[in-house]
Amino acid sequence: MAITDISQISPLMNFRELGGYSAADGRHIKSGLFYRSAALGEASEEEFEFIKSLGLRFVLDLRSEEEALELPDPLIPGAQQIRISGAMDANDNEVNLSPANIVRIAKNPRREDPDPEESIIAAVEEIYTSLAFRNEAYKELVAQMEAGNVPLLFHCTAGKDRTGIAAMVIMMILGVSDEDIVSHYVLTNEYLQANIEKKLADHPLTSKIGPVELLYRASEGVIESFGRRVLSEIRQEYGTLERYLEAEYGLAGEELQRLRDQYLE
Repeated sequence: MAITDISQISPLMNFRELGGYSAADGRHIKSGLFYRSAALGEASEEEFEFIKSLGLRFVLDLRSEEEALELPDPLIPGAQQIRISGAMDANDNEVNLSPANIVRIAKNPRREDPDPEESIIAAVEEIYTSLAFRNEAYKELVAQMEAGNVPLLFHCTAGKDRTGIAAMVIMMILGVSDEDIVSHYVLTNEYLQANIEKKLADHPLTSKIGPVELLYRASEGVIESFGRRVLSEIRQEYGTLERYLEAEYGLAGEELQRLRDQYLE
Protein backbone atom coordinates (compact mmCIF):
# COMPACT_ATOMS: atom_id res chain seq x y z
CA MET A 1 0.00 0.00 0.00
CA ALA A 2 1.32 3.43 -0.92
CA ILE A 3 2.55 5.62 1.94
CA THR A 4 0.98 9.08 1.97
CA ASP A 5 2.09 10.45 5.33
CA ILE A 6 5.25 10.51 7.47
CA SER A 7 3.41 8.75 10.28
CA GLN A 8 3.10 5.64 8.09
CA ILE A 9 6.88 5.21 7.88
CA SER A 10 8.31 2.54 10.20
CA PRO A 11 9.48 3.97 13.55
CA LEU A 12 12.80 2.22 12.95
CA MET A 13 13.54 4.77 10.22
CA ASN A 14 13.38 7.51 12.92
CA PHE A 15 11.99 9.69 10.14
CA ARG A 16 10.56 13.09 11.03
CA GLU A 17 10.69 16.76 10.24
CA LEU A 18 11.42 19.92 12.19
CA GLY A 19 8.32 21.79 11.07
CA GLY A 20 5.91 23.15 13.66
CA TYR A 21 8.29 23.93 16.51
CA SER A 22 7.87 27.38 18.04
CA ALA A 23 10.56 30.04 17.86
CA ALA A 24 11.24 32.70 20.48
CA ASP A 25 9.51 35.38 18.40
CA GLY A 26 6.22 33.46 18.38
CA ARG A 27 6.52 32.11 14.86
CA HIS A 28 6.92 28.43 13.92
CA ILE A 29 9.30 26.48 11.68
CA LYS A 30 7.66 25.96 8.31
CA SER A 31 6.67 22.39 7.53
CA GLY A 32 8.07 20.32 4.69
CA LEU A 33 11.55 21.86 4.65
CA PHE A 34 13.85 20.01 7.08
CA TYR A 35 13.76 16.21 7.34
CA ARG A 36 15.88 13.79 9.35
CA SER A 37 16.20 10.04 9.08
CA ALA A 38 18.11 6.84 9.65
CA ALA A 39 20.08 5.39 6.72
CA LEU A 40 17.98 5.67 3.56
CA GLY A 41 19.01 2.19 2.48
CA GLU A 42 16.92 0.83 5.35
CA ALA A 43 13.69 2.21 3.86
CA SER A 44 11.20 -0.18 2.31
CA GLU A 45 10.24 0.32 -1.33
CA GLU A 46 7.04 2.08 -0.28
CA GLU A 47 8.87 4.28 2.22
CA PHE A 48 11.49 5.27 -0.32
CA GLU A 49 8.83 6.16 -2.87
CA PHE A 50 7.31 8.50 -0.29
CA ILE A 51 10.71 10.04 0.48
CA LYS A 52 11.27 10.65 -3.23
CA SER A 53 7.90 12.41 -3.39
CA LEU A 54 9.02 15.08 -0.89
CA GLY A 55 10.80 17.06 -3.59
CA LEU A 56 14.16 17.00 -1.80
CA ARG A 57 16.84 19.27 -3.24
CA PHE A 58 19.68 18.28 -0.93
CA VAL A 59 20.55 15.14 1.08
CA LEU A 60 23.45 15.05 3.53
CA ASP A 61 24.76 11.66 4.63
CA LEU A 62 26.56 12.12 7.96
CA ARG A 63 27.97 8.59 8.11
CA SER A 64 31.57 7.52 7.89
CA GLU A 65 32.80 6.03 4.62
CA GLU A 66 32.84 2.62 6.33
CA GLU A 67 29.16 2.87 7.22
CA ALA A 68 28.15 4.24 3.83
CA LEU A 69 29.93 1.46 1.95
CA GLU A 70 28.02 -1.13 3.96
CA LEU A 71 24.67 0.37 2.94
CA PRO A 72 24.90 3.03 0.20
CA ASP A 73 22.21 5.68 -0.13
CA PRO A 74 19.84 5.03 -3.02
CA LEU A 75 19.63 7.86 -5.55
CA ILE A 76 16.88 10.46 -5.25
CA PRO A 77 16.01 12.15 -8.56
CA GLY A 78 16.47 15.92 -8.44
CA ALA A 79 18.45 15.94 -5.19
CA GLN A 80 22.11 16.73 -4.66
CA GLN A 81 23.41 13.94 -2.44
CA ILE A 82 26.72 14.23 -0.64
CA ARG A 83 28.43 12.49 2.26
CA ILE A 84 30.46 14.33 4.88
CA SER A 85 31.27 12.47 8.07
CA GLY A 86 29.55 14.08 11.03
CA ALA A 87 32.06 12.63 13.49
CA MET A 88 35.83 13.00 13.34
CA ASP A 89 38.49 12.05 15.88
CA ALA A 90 41.31 14.28 17.14
CA ASN A 91 43.43 13.29 14.13
CA ASP A 92 40.69 14.16 11.60
CA ASN A 93 39.85 10.52 10.93
CA GLU A 94 36.22 9.62 10.29
CA VAL A 95 34.49 7.92 13.21
CA ASN A 96 31.96 5.13 12.76
CA LEU A 97 29.11 6.04 15.12
CA SER A 98 26.74 3.22 14.27
CA PRO A 99 24.99 1.80 17.36
CA ALA A 100 27.30 -1.24 17.47
CA ASN A 101 30.40 0.89 17.23
CA ILE A 102 29.27 3.21 20.02
CA VAL A 103 29.36 0.17 22.30
CA ARG A 104 32.89 -0.66 21.16
CA ILE A 105 34.12 2.91 21.66
CA ALA A 106 32.55 3.24 25.09
CA LYS A 107 34.01 -0.05 26.27
CA ASN A 108 37.45 1.09 25.16
CA PRO A 109 37.60 4.76 26.19
CA ARG A 110 40.68 6.85 25.52
CA ARG A 111 40.93 7.66 29.20
CA GLU A 112 40.33 5.13 31.96
CA ASP A 113 38.39 5.92 35.09
CA PRO A 114 38.58 3.86 38.28
CA ASP A 115 34.79 4.00 38.45
CA PRO A 116 33.45 1.91 35.51
CA GLU A 117 30.18 3.84 35.42
CA GLU A 118 32.00 7.15 35.22
CA SER A 119 34.29 5.70 32.55
CA ILE A 120 31.37 4.70 30.30
CA ILE A 121 29.52 7.96 30.89
CA ALA A 122 32.64 9.99 30.16
CA ALA A 123 33.38 8.06 26.96
CA VAL A 124 29.90 8.47 25.51
CA GLU A 125 29.53 12.10 26.60
CA GLU A 126 32.87 12.88 25.00
CA ILE A 127 31.56 11.56 21.69
CA TYR A 128 28.40 13.66 21.87
CA THR A 129 29.83 16.97 22.99
CA SER A 130 32.61 16.93 20.38
CA LEU A 131 30.06 16.77 17.53
CA ALA A 132 28.83 20.33 18.09
CA PHE A 133 32.22 21.95 17.51
CA ARG A 134 34.17 22.58 14.31
CA ASN A 135 31.98 20.14 12.43
CA GLU A 136 32.44 20.46 8.67
CA ALA A 137 29.33 18.43 7.94
CA TYR A 138 27.15 20.78 9.97
CA LYS A 139 28.77 23.78 8.29
CA GLU A 140 27.73 22.32 4.93
CA LEU A 141 24.20 21.79 6.20
CA VAL A 142 23.99 25.41 7.33
CA ALA A 143 25.43 26.59 4.00
CA GLN A 144 22.63 24.74 2.20
CA MET A 145 20.10 26.44 4.46
CA GLU A 146 21.60 29.80 3.56
CA ALA A 147 21.46 28.95 -0.13
CA GLY A 148 17.79 28.01 0.15
CA ASN A 149 18.33 24.43 -1.01
CA VAL A 150 15.23 23.06 0.65
CA PRO A 151 13.52 20.73 1.22
CA LEU A 152 16.59 19.00 2.57
CA LEU A 153 17.22 15.79 4.47
CA PHE A 154 20.11 14.79 6.71
CA HIS A 155 20.76 11.36 8.15
CA CYS A 156 23.28 8.99 9.69
CA THR A 157 22.94 5.27 10.47
CA ALA A 158 20.24 5.30 13.14
CA GLY A 159 19.25 8.96 12.70
CA LYS A 160 19.87 9.82 16.32
CA ASP A 161 23.37 11.04 17.30
CA ARG A 162 25.03 12.93 14.44
CA THR A 163 21.56 13.56 13.03
CA GLY A 164 20.15 14.54 16.42
CA ILE A 165 22.76 17.22 17.04
CA ALA A 166 22.48 18.47 13.45
CA ALA A 167 18.78 19.01 14.17
CA MET A 168 19.76 20.88 17.33
CA VAL A 169 21.91 23.26 15.27
CA ILE A 170 19.07 24.03 12.84
CA MET A 171 16.67 24.61 15.72
CA MET A 172 19.16 26.90 17.47
CA ILE A 173 19.50 28.94 14.28
CA LEU A 174 15.73 29.32 14.07
CA GLY A 175 15.39 30.37 17.71
CA VAL A 176 13.74 27.30 19.21
CA SER A 177 13.90 27.01 23.01
CA ASP A 178 16.25 24.64 24.83
CA GLU A 179 13.31 22.61 26.12
CA ASP A 180 11.84 22.06 22.66
CA ILE A 181 15.28 21.26 21.24
CA VAL A 182 15.79 18.59 23.88
CA SER A 183 12.21 17.34 23.55
CA HIS A 184 12.73 16.80 19.83
CA TYR A 185 16.08 15.13 20.50
CA VAL A 186 14.66 12.54 22.91
CA LEU A 187 11.77 11.62 20.60
CA THR A 188 14.27 9.13 19.20
CA ASN A 189 13.59 6.93 22.23
CA GLU A 190 9.92 6.67 21.29
CA TYR A 191 10.71 5.83 17.67
CA LEU A 192 13.40 3.28 18.55
CA GLN A 193 11.81 1.87 21.69
CA ALA A 194 11.57 -1.63 20.22
CA ASN A 195 15.31 -1.66 19.48
CA ILE A 196 16.16 -0.37 22.94
CA GLU A 197 14.00 -2.96 24.69
CA LYS A 198 15.40 -5.78 22.56
CA LYS A 199 18.98 -4.79 23.33
CA LEU A 200 18.26 -4.67 27.06
CA ALA A 201 16.44 -8.02 26.90
CA ASP A 202 19.43 -9.56 25.11
CA HIS A 203 21.66 -8.38 27.97
CA PRO A 204 19.72 -9.30 31.14
CA LEU A 205 22.58 -8.26 33.44
CA THR A 206 21.82 -4.67 32.54
CA SER A 207 19.08 -4.71 35.17
CA LYS A 208 21.82 -5.08 37.79
CA ILE A 209 24.67 -3.13 36.22
CA GLY A 210 23.84 0.55 35.79
CA PRO A 211 26.73 1.50 33.47
CA VAL A 212 26.01 -1.32 31.06
CA GLU A 213 22.33 -0.43 30.86
CA LEU A 214 23.30 3.19 30.23
CA LEU A 215 25.64 2.10 27.46
CA TYR A 216 22.99 0.10 25.62
CA ARG A 217 20.39 2.82 26.06
CA ALA A 218 22.88 5.26 24.54
CA SER A 219 23.81 2.95 21.66
CA GLU A 220 20.24 2.13 20.63
CA GLY A 221 18.59 5.40 21.68
CA VAL A 222 19.65 8.71 23.19
CA ILE A 223 20.23 9.94 26.74
CA GLU A 224 18.48 13.20 27.60
CA SER A 225 21.28 14.41 29.87
CA PHE A 226 23.78 13.99 27.02
CA GLY A 227 21.66 16.23 24.80
CA ARG A 228 21.45 18.85 27.52
CA ARG A 229 25.20 18.54 27.99
CA VAL A 230 25.72 19.59 24.36
CA LEU A 231 23.87 22.85 24.98
CA SER A 232 25.75 23.33 28.24
CA GLU A 233 29.15 22.77 26.59
CA ILE A 234 28.29 25.27 23.85
CA ARG A 235 27.49 27.92 26.44
CA GLN A 236 30.55 27.04 28.46
CA GLU A 237 32.81 27.59 25.45
CA TYR A 238 31.05 30.55 23.83
CA GLY A 239 28.89 32.09 26.55
CA THR A 240 25.69 32.14 24.47
CA LEU A 241 24.12 30.21 21.61
CA GLU A 242 24.26 33.39 19.53
CA ARG A 243 28.04 33.61 19.88
CA TYR A 244 28.30 29.93 19.02
CA LEU A 245 26.31 30.42 15.82
CA GLU A 246 28.48 33.36 14.83
CA ALA A 247 31.81 31.67 15.63
CA GLU A 248 31.01 28.27 14.14
CA TYR A 249 28.77 29.21 11.21
CA GLY A 250 29.26 32.93 10.64
CA LEU A 251 25.62 33.64 11.45
CA ALA A 252 24.78 36.87 13.22
CA GLY A 253 22.66 39.97 12.88
CA GLU A 254 21.00 40.43 9.50
CA GLU A 255 21.96 37.01 8.14
CA LEU A 256 20.53 35.19 11.14
CA GLN A 257 17.36 37.26 10.90
CA ARG A 258 17.14 36.54 7.18
CA LEU A 259 17.15 32.81 7.80
CA ARG A 260 14.46 33.15 10.45
CA ASP A 261 12.32 35.22 8.14
CA GLN A 262 12.83 32.63 5.42
CA TYR A 263 12.04 29.52 7.44
CA LEU A 264 9.58 30.71 10.08
CA GLU A 265 5.93 31.59 9.70
